Amino acid sequence: DKYYYIDMNKNIIFLILLIFLNQCGYSPIYKGSMESDINIRIINMEGNKEFNNKINSNIRKYYNNNSEKRYLISIKSRIEKNTITKDSKGKITNYEIIAIVAFEINHNGEKNNLTLRESLKIVNNEDSFEQRKYENVIKNNFASSMIEKLVIKLNTLK
Repeated sequence: DKYYYIDMNKNIIFLILLIFLNQCGYSPIYKGSMESDINIRIINMEGNKEFNNKINSNIRKYYNNNSEKRYLISIKSRIEKNTITKDSKGKITNYEIIAIVAFEINHNGEKNNLTLRESLKIVNNEDSFEQRKYENVIKNNFASSMIEKLVIKLNTLK
């Protein structure tokens, strides 16, 4: 009887913890921007072609033809890889990837500019294939982050 009482208390505590953890209130930071009622069209892209393709694929979710809020966007992008440190043999050990994108926004005849910069310091990997894959993931994250910031900016324009 005594052991049954202890096991039952453990089950009740576990159940209460499970309920609280399940209802912790998590929600994505940019959830509101993903549900925006806007129509973004890219009219011009210049700069790093590979990075522009990543930006274009992230911006496609905002091609809402039914929206009254229409934005025409020109994009100029640049990717830089800067050496931070080298070893005694002159081989790069650490470097930084920098993505800079200038958006020119045309909305109701008014032009606004937004320049965004993302950077990350990286330790060079001996495996060049893995290093390229990692850089690609970083660039995808940069593009996604920049589009989220662009959408937040667009939602503040009148």
